[in-house]
Amino acid sequence: MSDTRIFKYPLDIDADENIKQTNSAYMIISAFPYDKSTSIIQKNNFAETENNKATPNKTYKFHFITYVPKELQYSNAPSYKDLQALALADPTNNFGKIFMEVGFGIVDTLASAVSKGFSEGLGIKDYYKTTKDTASILTGVWEDPRMVNVFQAPANVNQTFSFTLMNHNETLAKSNKTIALCFKYSAQPHRVLDSKKLPFLGSPFLYDITVVTPAGLRESMVREYSFMNLKSVNVKPLTHDNRLDVPYYSDGNVIGYELKLDFSSMHPVIRPNANVTDDKELQDALDIIK
Repeated sequence: MSDTRIFKYPLDIDADENIKQTNSAYMIISAFPYDKSTSIIQKNNFAETENNKATPNKTYKFHFITYVPKELQYSNAPSYKDLQALALADPTNNFGKIFMEVGFGIVDTLASAVSKGFSEGLGIKDYYKTTKDTASILTGVWEDPRMVNVFQAPANVNQTFSFTLMNHNETLAKSNKTIALCFKYSAQPHRVLDSKKLPFLGSPFLYDITVVTPAGLRESMVREYSFMNLKSVNVKPLTHDNRLDVPYYSDGNVIGYELKLDFSSMHPVIRPNANVTDDKELQDALDIIK
């Protein structure tokens, strides 16, 4: 931790990057460079951030320790899709329609094997579909779509935080400006080998987000907030409704910043199978649904 910069806002916040006992809740945003070992398709987010210890592929460059923003939430929206299952039918019923579908299905397959222009010239490009629809109109018997809404893919966690950083003194003004600059530049790619002749860019930083409760425990609902990408950074000087310009102090610093950070997890959310020892309710829930 000796080479890791630690920023706090406010400066007297009762917090520690090592997650010790505390009397108040706080949040830590920890930044580390992208490493080839972070490109594993799926991480066990719980194990990777246990007790906030840096794994070998996480060399934290800075920690931003601050209050817990009111936007804190957990939202998981895995992808579901309506799929049409294979429509199996009883051959003893509506046999004629089934025979027509199979027969003209073969014709349609043959038609698709020839060139588009040739099949269109023969007028058989959509012969199978037209005949099937016609058979349904004549018989009143329609194909059962067998639609099923089924799971397709896990989702990524998304979270946006907005901070108001007031510069009450020169020391705080310098610290807040450095915080904003660190987020600004750590979210930008860099040129590989620092050469303008090579058209290659290195990945921006990744981030871990930890929320600590007054009891010194990590918040259960956001334990998956590790290996996060910073998709957008917005820094805006604070202004006043009664002024048309940006107000500055006499030393050249603005009166404060509005800092908005938009995060998205690098890996999709998968149910953990790791044992969690510091949260009895969390472990109880995992035991119930395993």
